[in-house]
Amino acid sequence: MAEIRGSDSLSPREIKTYERQYKEAAELFENSVDRCMKSDNPYQRAKFREVMDRAMHIMNEAARALKQKNSSLTKQNEKIKEDFAAFNEDKSPQAGKKLIDDLEKAKHSVA
Repeated sequence: MAEIRGSDSLSPREIKTYERQYKEAAELFENSVDRCMKSDNPYQRAKFREVMDRAMHIMNEAARALKQKNSSLTKQNEKIKEDFAAFNEDKSPQAGKKLIDDLEKAKHSVA
């Protein structure tokens, strides 16, 4: 991603691009959570966590760029970040489900 400005100075095309990037990163994150929970291989789970970290970074950048247009997205992203930390600590199906549920809410809040 290039220079990030507030959404009040973004063109409609840039807004759509950030929204698309957010949705794609959230989908990748969600798929990685799901596959991580199903994997018994610790090395594979570590790789899924790397993917989740990178996707979270993209989601944070996109949410920051879209802040003026969708202020709740930044709050939802913070919740996802907290859920991700809990998932990394707990690794339980309940923690994974909570993380996925919050991801779904965030994806639906992006147009």
